Amino acid sequence: MNKMLPNLADRAIFNLGFRIFFASAAVYAVISMALWLFVYRGGVFSTHMSIAPQYWHGHEMVFGYSMAVVAGFLLTAVGNWTGKTMPSGQRLYLIWLPWLFARIIFIVLPQFLWLGVLADIVFTILFLISITKPVIKTKQWRQMGIVSKIILMLIANLFCLAATLGWQIGWYYALYLGVFVIIGLVLTIGRRVTPFFISRGVGYAFEPRNNHYIDRISLVSFVIFFLLEVFTSQQLLASLCALVCALVQAWRLQGWYTQGIWKKPLLWSMFVSMACIVFGQLMYFLRIFQFGITNSLAMHMMAVGGIGILSLSMMARVSLGHSGRSIHQPPKTVPWAIGLLSVATVFRVILPWLMPQHLAIWIIHAQILWLIAFFLLSVSYMNIWRTPRIDGRAG
Repeated sequence: MNKMLPNLADRAIFNLGFRIFFASAAVYAVISMALWLFVYRGGVFSTHMSIAPQYWHGHEMVFGYSMAVVAGFLLTAVGNWTGKTMPSGQRLYLIWLPWLFARIIFIVLPQFLWLGVLADIVFTILFLISITKPVIKTKQWRQMGIVSKIILMLIANLFCLAATLGWQIGWYYALYLGVFVIIGLVLTIGRRVTPFFISRGVGYAFEPRNNHYIDRISLVSFVIFFLLEVFTSQQLLASLCALVCALVQAWRLQGWYTQGIWKKPLLWSMFVSMACIVFGQLMYFLRIFQFGITNSLAMHMMAVGGIGILSLSMMARVSLGHSGRSIHQPPKTVPWAIGLLSVATVFRVILPWLMPQHLAIWIIHAQILWLIAFFLLSVSYMNIWRTPRIDGRAG
């Protein structure tokens, strides 16, 4: 078997999970959004597309881009948490390959969507095994909350498989469940790293405020919200849970705030992304008063502003730290990329809310800004991802 695989011993991009998956996520963020822009403006890139274009776009943002970022982060971070060696070389290649195979099928051979979804499921299973084994071996049961979310992503993709086999509502369940699980991951990981990074990154003594009970209320209210939102028609109850979640997270976020974050783009970006999730949850509550807020606007506030900004920021920060570089000296393009993505959130959510008659124009602007932001990230970091650590250490 090993003789059939490429020799990756001297390929730095397969040294650790963040390298190949962050590189793939950044490049695919550009490719998939360029295709979506083309389709949104009336183009057709395949005559065999068997699903609505918006479902294709949603699937590739959730299971293509977002899951690549999650895999890159966890295949790196779990090694730090547990002290165990994470996949590299050919092992890492075999985890990444089905992810790539799925992306190719969804673009080039969409008449075989079921095969692409199966490839995604294989990727998720291999990824899940790779992070679960070290967690179990070291008995770090606290990390099982993150593992459980990857299991939920596997279930969400099974809904996609069911949809390709004829169960039409499967796409709805899959995409909304996938988005909310990714946001749950963002909230979980963001709760761990954001106050830590802020306290040590602002350059002066600052202790972010946290509360164990607030953390539990935030988790429980968010889980109840997305279960009600995805699997029931109880919109009022779901909206009330969203309000509770927004209020407790806003209280927690206020306790993390200090003026020094605005001097560090890799700090304020994390704060802004969490604020976008809070605002998205508030929008899910305000929709019941019919202020022109749609489910799509609320979801995109959390997806573009929350997942998009935080994932770009985390890729930028993690890549610097794990390549032996200073996290306080990102490439000069990074603040521009984060700023463009922040403006894209305004174009995708705020302007369509205030001036819905120009919806198509606002969405096209948001797509272009997303493209430029991730193009800047790809160009600035590709050399970091494909070359060894500058301090000579492994990883």
